[in-house]
Amino acid sequence: MDIRQLAASREGEIIRRLNDAGYEAYFVGGCVRDAILGRQAGDIDVTTAATPDEVKRVFADDKVIDTGLKHGTVTLLYDGEPVEITTFRTEGSYSDRRHPDEVHFVTDITLDLARRDFTINAMALGENGEVRDPFGGMDDLESKTIRAVGDPQERFGEDALRIMRAVRFAAQLGFEIEPQTRDAMYDCAHLLTDISKERIYSEFKKLVTAPYAGQVIMEYTLILGTVIPHLNRMKGFLQHNSYHKYDVLEHCVRCMENIRTNEENLVYMKIAGLLHDVGKPDTFTMDEKGIGHFYGHPAVSAEHAEEILRELKADSFTIERVALLTKYHDLLFRKDPKLLKKWLRKFGPEVLFELLEIKRADNLATGHVIPELIQRFDEIKVMLEKILADEECFKLKDLLVDGNDIMRELDIKGPAVGKVLDGLLEAVIEERIHNEKEPLLEEAARLAEEL
Repeated sequence: MDIRQLAASREGEIIRRLNDAGYEAYFVGGCVRDAILGRQAGDIDVTTAATPDEVKRVFADDKVIDTGLKHGTVTLLYDGEPVEITTFRTEGSYSDRRHPDEVHFVTDITLDLARRDFTINAMALGENGEVRDPFGGMDDLESKTIRAVGDPQERFGEDALRIMRAVRFAAQLGFEIEPQTRDAMYDCAHLLTDISKERIYSEFKKLVTAPYAGQVIMEYTLILGTVIPHLNRMKGFLQHNSYHKYDVLEHCVRCMENIRTNEENLVYMKIAGLLHDVGKPDTFTMDEKGIGHFYGHPAVSAEHAEEILRELKADSFTIERVALLTKYHDLLFRKDPKLLKKWLRKFGPEVLFELLEIKRADNLATGHVIPELIQRFDEIKVMLEKILADEECFKLKDLLVDGNDIMRELDIKGPAVGKVLDGLLEAVIEERIHNEKEPLLEEAARLAEEL
């Protein structure tokens, strides 16, 4: 999407209707920035000189929801899609470091843009395609610079989450943070402890999935370490092992970068990559030869990952999945169908493919890549896919006998039935018997006698 497409979009009709009613109106914020960059715009926000009551009158035939009247915001359901419309405003102090204590409606778009966080977000686009840019946002887009609007100390003092937003924008866009803004971020980083964990986590998720996340995490570790202190411990922690070229943090960052996945599990896979060795500083020992070891670090890493995500108020699924992937990231993989079916039985296909990918990315992140080893991971993935495609037996419901067969043929009940079935599945996976009814019942009889 470019500026012309945004101006001519469905939402552009909202601006035209406000203009026709005598009120200035503009697209504003991130959608303008992304349109100038030729990126797909996210949320479309509109700002106007009209007050909320005047917006309601202009759109009297449409549904308008009072979503933030205190701050001058209503949500218009236009063709069934929500669009936020906010009145031009200036803001008072931020005693809770999140919301302004008071706002004042104004009629000058420049005054409204002056309250925004960064110059690249402080531009407005009118219906004719003209960009209002009083703070040099276009120049900063051209030079790939993130710069606070006005005094950065004031901007971050108003809402410290803007510090996380600056880091996130750098990771998404590949931009540099200009020195005065960067210095203010470090000066104000302690204020992040006043921000709700939910808001921090929302920015963190966008950060780790961004194209330039790795280099930004390495550059701004001290800032991110304010909300995730474990990152500070990982940075500079040498592994004293010829297998590892990098310190713990850089290794984990490179693992995160190397993970190949889809949108559905992108967030938790990237987080798992970043945190998979977070427990190494707690488990480090050095032998008499000066070689470092981290015995038991996967389990400790899983505990820390769970603690970190609970502190950030992550959803329970993400917490549990990241902890699981972290705990078993050192799982042994071989080109052995028996072993692979054993792991399929234990973890299920979805988790096992994720563990295989984390293991592959982990090996790539050592700094000493062995091409044959990386190729082996791809070959194992093909083997797993073939096991599934051939519908080979690796779970109880794949067996050609069930609990009813066992009870009827062997006259046993209760927990013994489950033990026999588990024994049968293990025998089939180990290829000691075929998954056929007669040999299964014969083996079941033998197992029942051993109980």
